[in-house]
Amino acid sequence: MKILIDADGCPVVDSTIVVGKKFNVEVIIMCDTSHNFNKPGIETIILSKGSDSVDFALVNKVSKGDIIVTQDYGLAAMVLSKGGYPINQNGKLYTNENIDQLLFTR
Repeated sequence: MKILIDADGCPVVDSTIVVGKKFNVEVIIMCDTSHNFNKPGIETIILSKGSDSVDFALVNKVSKGDIIVTQDYGLAAMVLSKGGYPINQNGKLYTNENIDQLLFTR
């Protein structure tokens, strides 16, 4: 299990790192070139700007059981299809039971 952060506009990067370290879970930050993260001991993957470039790269790294922090419903839906656990910055868990309604309202 690992924690992947969709860090483009994510307000809880530092908090997520603290939780990952507390439970000895690998944390990976993924963002585009508009953001600059330098967190010692944390892998940061910087991708080129582009339509959903971070989202698609993140989905390709997801394994079953991973936790993904994101505000993006579309990304959350793709993560669910791979057996991951998407959660937003406020702790709301995206599930197969609520994702269709969330996607419909976006």
